[in-house]
Amino acid sequence: MKVVILAGGYGSRLSEYTKVIPKPMVLIGGIPILRHIMQIYLNQGFNDFYIALGYKGDVIKKYFSQLTNNKKKNIFTINSKKYKYKVTLLETGKNSMTGGRLKKFEKIIGKNDFMFTYGDGLANINLKKLLKFHISHKKVGTVTTVRPPARFGALT
Repeated sequence: MKVVILAGGYGSRLSEYTKVIPKPMVLIGGIPILRHIMQIYLNQGFNDFYIALGYKGDVIKKYFSQLTNNKKKNIFTINSKKYKYKVTLLETGKNSMTGGRLKKFEKIIGKNDFMFTYGDGLANINLKKLLKFHISHKKVGTVTTVRPPARFGALT
């Protein structure tokens, strides 16, 4: 199953970092957020990634170019010690919004189910259970969300 990751936004809330790199490439523990997201999917058996590039997409291209010699026109096959996976990078426009970025994948995905997340979408979700839930409800889409705690606390 294909996994689409949006990695083209400006990341304005992290502007001290994103003046130089796109938000998905901000490091957590020395590893880009994007790789953490991919690791979540890889650990659960998903290994076909499609990255929607935009703002500073060249940084992401360079990153994947350094991981493997097995590449052809923005498609990278990566063999790590534990996983083999494919990464396809697609330019979706510097100023595209979420829907426009996703629309660029219409021909690639067709009518097949797919996973879709943002380039900062770190979560502890059982993806196979989520997929089973989605399929059992026979709906067009299933959305996961979290209600973040109030930024400056809460009053009761």
